[in-house]
Parts: sequence; C-alpha cells; structure tokens
Amino acid sequence: MKLNMFLKFMLQANFTRFYLIARDKDAVIPETIHEKDSNRGLVRVSLEPPKSSPSQTISQILGALNMDVLRIDRRPSLQGNFSNTYFIEIQANATHQGRETWLLAASQAVEHIKQAGGDAQLIGLW
Repeated sequence: MKLNMFLKFMLQANFTRFYLIARDKDAVIPETIHEKDSNRGLVRVSLEPPKSSPSQTISQILGALNMDVLRIDRRPSLQGNFSNTYFIEIQANATHQGRETWLLAASQAVEHIKQAGGDAQLIGLW
C-alpha cells in the first residue's frame, strides 16, 4: 500500500468509541470540541522477556521513538510472565504541522521502534 493511500486509510479508519454514562435518559450531552490539528498520539509497545539474547529496555525503545513523550503507563502483558506492555503518549513538535504530517511522523516513530526490536502499534491520534 502506498504511503498516501495508507495515510488516507488511517485518517478515515481511525475511530475511537466512547460509552457515555448518565443518570437518566434526558441528560444533556456536552458538545464536542474539535481542535484544528491533532497533536497527540498513543503508541502501544510490547517487550518480551529475554530468552537467550538480551531484550530491549524501555529506555532503548524511547530512544528509538525520538519523540516528545508526555506519559508512560506500564501494564503486565497478557502474553506471559515477566512481559510488559507500555502505553506511551506522544506529542507533536513544531515540525509536525497538519494532521497528515503528524500521522506520518507518528507512523515513522512506530517503525523505528520495530527496527529497534520492539513490537509497537499506533493506537490513535487526537
């Protein structure tokens, strides 16, 4: 898939679903606020425990990411003992103007993590 087609697909297919909980069916739902450009993203990174060779550390993965990191959450992986999954919130910098540029930069950051030996997925942009 060509990069332009991939970007178009990601812009159209990236949906986030929310459940709204209210005390009664007549509750007023607040209006949504749309920012001009998205500037944040969420990346999921899985690190497997070492087998025979040393595994990557989260510090090495963050170095490969080469982006502004706002928050890191660590959770035990469902894959087995001593495996961790990290949720990394990233932020665009001044060079990432516009949604397509930001999507491209975030996608490239995920590829850098994969090249460094991590398993990464771009979960979403907002």
